[in-house]
Amino acid sequence: MLCAFVIVSTFGCMKTELLENGITKVPSNSRVYKNKIYFQEILSNQINTKVIFEKYDSDKNTLLRLGNDPTKSVYGAYRFYSNGCFNYFVLRRGEKEDFNTFNPNYNGKRGVYFEKNNRFKYDLFAEMNGLGWTGKLTGTFTFSGNGDTLYVKRDVSKVIDIYIKRKIEPKYLDFQADW
Repeated sequence: MLCAFVIVSTFGCMKTELLENGITKVPSNSRVYKNKIYFQEILSNQINTKVIFEKYDSDKNTLLRLGNDPTKSVYGAYRFYSNGCFNYFVLRRGEKEDFNTFNPNYNGKRGVYFEKNNRFKYDLFAEMNGLGWTGKLTGTFTFSGNGDTLYVKRDVSKVIDIYIKRKIEPKYLDFQADW
């Protein structure tokens, strides 16, 4: 019973606000991004901030965006900024990008990346369940030697998700993050 109370207290009480799309909830208090103080500019020099990294389906050996599995109609994409912030976007397969697709004030879960114990760590604030509760997911980012591939491992899972670099028209990425 105490465990349930702690989970509800931790995740159910985070104050949120809606982004301009009227759907996406993000934390309204910037203090939740406190680990951003561990960000070092050298990290952003190792990450390409002019691209997105989109989910790769290793079972089908293709990007989820290009696959034809009807059970996988959405896919995830990361966008990194040079100040230690990042977005995680949930995109629908088959939809064309528009000006707001990667606009952090309109769309996308918010997070921060930083260095801890010589590793790229992250805090991502996202919906935790079907009840709409927002909480913090933590984990590690690892980039391939040439920076084309991103490996994402959540702290609570042994699974490592793979994301592949994709160039996007610069006009769609002409946004800054300030959380």
